[in-house]
Amino acid sequence: MINIKNIIHLCNFFLTSLLQIIELGGKGGDMGKRKTRSFIDKVTKGTGPRGARCEICGEIIQNIKTIRPYKSKSGNWRYIEEMHKVCKCNEKEILIDKSIS
Repeated sequence: MINIKNIIHLCNFFLTSLLQIIELGGKGGDMGKRKTRSFIDKVTKGTGPRGARCEICGEIIQNIKTIRPYKSKSGNWRYIEEMHKVCKCNEKEILIDKSIS
């Protein structure tokens, strides 16, 4: 049931919230505090090197997949696929041909 007290209460609430919006410059609370970034900031964020750094040489560790062919006992060619973490320290050890036992 609507009575005069409820209408007065709603009007007071509406007026106080309207005054708060006017004091904030029409931004309505936290909506106007969004961080602005330039195009250059966006590009530099997306183009930097990613990943963990090697403790020895300080280079970024990259994951690479090596595929080594070998002949099976039946004479067919098979492949071994392996994932390696490579940096400047260990790239020669990993990328040199290894014999398959």
